[in-house]
Amino acid sequence: MMFLAECTNDEKSRLGKLARDNGAADVETYAGVDSDQGLVIIEGTGEIKHPSLSPVQELFRGGSVGAAGGEHLFKVGLWVPADARTEFLDWYESEHLPILLECPDWTGCRFVEKPVKDGHQFYALHQLQDVGALESKERKRSRETPWFMRLKQNPWFDGAFTRQLYKRVEA
Repeated sequence: MMFLAECTNDEKSRLGKLARDNGAADVETYAGVDSDQGLVIIEGTGEIKHPSLSPVQELFRGGSVGAAGGEHLFKVGLWVPADARTEFLDWYESEHLPILLECPDWTGCRFVEKPVKDGHQFYALHQLQDVGALESKERKRSRETPWFMRLKQNPWFDGAFTRQLYKRVEA
């Protein structure tokens, strides 16, 4: 089981301790680079109750993540309508992510889904060794493919996605 907790930087330490005290196998804490927003990723428990915790299901991953991943985490929130789910996931897993992982500083990604009433809410949790990966030729190329351009015709795609950069911190 995996949980994401979007919280203030002050709250992330308390959530990390709560998770560890309740037997979480792995707890990662991140501080927002340009905001006071924190992020906690918890794996390995289903017993923690806290209003900030959202259960998510990992759909796929690539490269190195967690402690083995880079010190930065780039979280992209992606809402997708139900009828576009299959094509979107196929694109992300088979084209977009492999291109990103060609960048040496783009070390890994976990792609998760959070239950919502309408459509599908996904989060791409990208691990970066250096934030320069966000300006890399690989990222630019991943956003210029014919498949990307076809998906970009949809109003829900790309511009509607949320993006937040974090740096790993100890809880």
